[in-house]
Order: sequence, then structure tokens, then C-alpha cells
Amino acid sequence: MAIYACILFCRIAVLQKPKLTAMKDFEKIFERFGQMLEERKPYLDRRCSFVSICSELGVDPGDFGSFVFSRVGFTGEEVLEIYRRSETEQVFP
Repeated sequence: MAIYACILFCRIAVLQKPKLTAMKDFEKIFERFGQMLEERKPYLDRRCSFVSICSELGVDPGDFGSFVFSRVGFTGEEVLEIYRRSETEQVFP
């Protein structure tokens, strides 16, 4: 019975994750997003996705994706793909 209570608690905690909506929070997360692209080298790992990076950042992919689009005019996945192509061309000319 205790295991079921633990599972339920974990699910509720995930569902109740607070959303970050302040612009300054998204600015900081956007900076960290750029750092993660440099660190994780997604051009070497096709499994790396915008959603997985958002999960590591602790931010909702939809909310953060909207911020990214408003900031650079591309979706999060498009930014990731552009970064992949750019880095691949530099590493493998």
C-alpha cells in the first residue's frame, strides 16, 4: 500500500510543477539553454531533443518554446536543428 501512495505522491508532484512565467526567469533559462547546447553537443547525439533539454532545465517545453520563438523567431526544435547543422559544418567541413 505504501508503494502506491509514493507513486501517487510522485505523480501529483510532477503535475503540480510550478510554471516559470517571469520574463527574467525565461531570460536566465534561455542563457542556460545556450550553455547546455555547448556542453551537450547535440550534433553528436540525435536523441537530444528540445523537450529533453527543457526537462533538464525544469521548464515546460510549451511555455519555454513560446519564449524562444518570441526571442529568435524559431521554435525550440528549429533552434536545436540550426545549432546542429552549424556545429556539424564547423567540425566536419
